[in-house]
Parts: sequence; structure tokens; C-alpha cells
Amino acid sequence: MIGISKYNIKLRDVAKLADVSVGTVSRYINKHPSVSKKNAAKIQNAIEQLGYIPNLMARNLAKGVSNNLLLYILQEKPILESTWLYELPIIQSIYEYIRPTNYSLQLAMDYLEDKLEIGRFINEYVNSKRVDGMIILSTFEIDDATILTLMKSELPFILLGNQTNILAANQILFDNYHAINEVMDYLYQLGHRRIALINGFAHQQHMIQRASAYCDSLKRLGLDTCDEWVKNANHTVDGGCKCMNEILDLKKQPTAVVCGNDDMAIGAMKAIKDRGFSIPGDYSITGFDDSILSRIAEPDLTTVKIPLEALANTAIEKLIESMNHPDMTIPKKVLACTMVVRSSTGRPKPEYEL
Repeated sequence: MIGISKYNIKLRDVAKLADVSVGTVSRYINKHPSVSKKNAAKIQNAIEQLGYIPNLMARNLAKGVSNNLLLYILQEKPILESTWLYELPIIQSIYEYIRPTNYSLQLAMDYLEDKLEIGRFINEYVNSKRVDGMIILSTFEIDDATILTLMKSELPFILLGNQTNILAANQILFDNYHAINEVMDYLYQLGHRRIALINGFAHQQHMIQRASAYCDSLKRLGLDTCDEWVKNANHTVDGGCKCMNEILDLKKQPTAVVCGNDDMAIGAMKAIKDRGFSIPGDYSITGFDDSILSRIAEPDLTTVKIPLEALANTAIEKLIESMNHPDMTIPKKVLACTMVVRSSTGRPKPEYEL
């Protein structure tokens, strides 16, 4: 005897065994209230006897939904280690959030330089209705055409960690600007009046915001500016080391260095030590990210912790909420960061204090 796979059993087989119409079975599977308790019991009994598994994809297509969510990551090429340290906790948090739900998570990645591919991908997902909602994760500016395509579509979407000037809503961000303000205030309170900056890519949104906060803080605190103290590195330990060596070669020296991420801060610390100076005795150093490096560095690194889990949870919560309420506007939300004070910062030498 040849057994019939439960995947080959059709809706009509269930209807025949339950002695009801195919339409009644369909309504029962889709939880329509019009199905009587008597017929519901007969259909459920038939389903169990036959081992019938409903075609969820077909059901969802009939409803005009897919139960799929897309996390679309747009990033630099090549991808840096610090980028993964930022993105992986977000991916994990989104996945953990939707695990108890009926949603599935799709993950796609493209390089920002591939504008034609990004446009093709967005159009395909908007037109095919393969997903019910989309989160775009990027630290770089996204092309206006991409944002406009999404705005004109009916696909709910959220920009995560990324902002655009052509849309006032649909953005979940963290506060780079006030985080650097807090770092600058802290260094000022310690007595530092000569503060340098080793920042990352000049065109990356987070680094633009951190540089802006640094420059504004210098003016706000009445500190002297020195163009030679402002450097842009490539987000790596080697990049931070190179920039710090350039600063150490200058005649006029800072007493503290604010770094755009922890990797560059570790590189700056290496350069300082290699030149025979101490931390924080000669130079105070701060980072950004609160990565594992910040906790194992010697001395451990004063840094800024990004609320990655809260960012991810807020984004996915608001996305699902907007899917359930299509007329709802998702307001822009900016989450606060937390400064973590450790041993890499201290008072400057007495001769540099006012």
C-alpha cells in the first residue's frame, strides 16, 4: 500500500470526510466566525485523521499578507568589524522579538555604492508584496529616490539608525549629538581645555553628528579650536593609531582625545603607549560603542553605550503596529545613549589646568 503524504491532501479531501463544503473548510481554517460549532468539530476531526497541513502561503496570499518582514541592510564596502559589532545585536534583537509571533524575518544586504541594485530591489519588494513591512538599517545617507519610492508605496517601513531630510517620520535613531556633548562636558569638568577629535568616515551620518557636537561643544565651552587636532580615520584600530601619531607629532598638544568609535580609541591608546606616554596621565581617551574592546583595554576605556536592543525592539514594535493600523504615522523617535566612565580618562597635568 502506498501512503499519501500529508502535504498532498487537499482541502476537498477534508471537506469530503467532514461532509461539508470546501468553502466551509476554508472558512474554518481562516477562523471565520460563521462556521458552526458542529461543523468546526467535524472539520477538526477530519484534519486530524488525514494529517492535513494547511498551505499557509496560499492562505496568506488570499488575505493579501505574507507574514514576512524584511531587514534590509545597506552598508559600506568592505564591511568593517565595527559595523558587524553594531549590526549583529540589532539583528538578534529583532529576531528574538518576532520569535513568539507568526512573522518570519528575511534578511537582505546591499552595498551603498550599488544604487541601481538598491533601486531594483526596493521596486521588486514594493511591487511583489513579498513582505508586509521593511526595516532599513544603515549608518550612511540613503538615496532620496529610494525614500520617495517607499513613501509612495503602501509598504510600511522604518529607517533604523538612519535619518532623511525628506521625511519627518518613520525613523528610529539614537542620540549621537547629545552623547558627544556629554563626553565633552565631562572632559571639561575634569579640567581639559585642549581636546582633539579622531572621527570616522566624514560622510557617515553618525560621524557627521558626532563631529558637529564636538565643534559646537568647543564653542559652547569657550575652548580654542585647532584644525590639526581634528582627524578622520577609517573606523579601525590602525586608523586610530595613525591619526594619533599625527597628533603626537604636532608642536601644540591636546590633553584629551575624543574618538568616533572604540576601535579608533584603542588605536590612539596604542600610539600613545608606543611613544612612551601614559593614559590618562598624559592623555585622556574616550571611545564610542561600549564594545568588548573597551572593557579589556588597558586601561579600560571611557566610552558611550548605544541602546542597540531598545533601538531594535522599538523599530520592530512600531513597524508591526503600523502594519496593523495602515493610517498610523510612525513618529521619529530618538533614544538616549549612556556614557560609561572608566579608567582611560582623568584630570590633565597641573600645568594644563586653568
